[in-house]
Amino acid sequence: MRSIVKSSIAAAVMVLGLSAAAEARPVLVTADLNVRTGPGTGYPSVGVIRGGSNADVGRCFQGWCEMSWGPLRGFSSQAYLDGF
Repeated sequence: MRSIVKSSIAAAVMVLGLSAAAEARPVLVTADLNVRTGPGTGYPSVGVIRGGSNADVGRCFQGWCEMSWGPLRGFSSQAYLDGF
């Protein structure tokens, strides 16, 4: 069961990377920011974008945005992004 969940998360992150790249626009990350597997704090973090970094943001919904920063892909809170 665990491998199915991990595979599903990996597939979702890969799809997210494709969709975020298609609509990406640059933003400034204003504080250290967790990148998560889904849109909410209940999802695990896959990495951190350091405050002061430039990242690419895709679609945003209810305060969560699709993000990419180098090879890192996932969701982050819109509250810590500047440049919309």
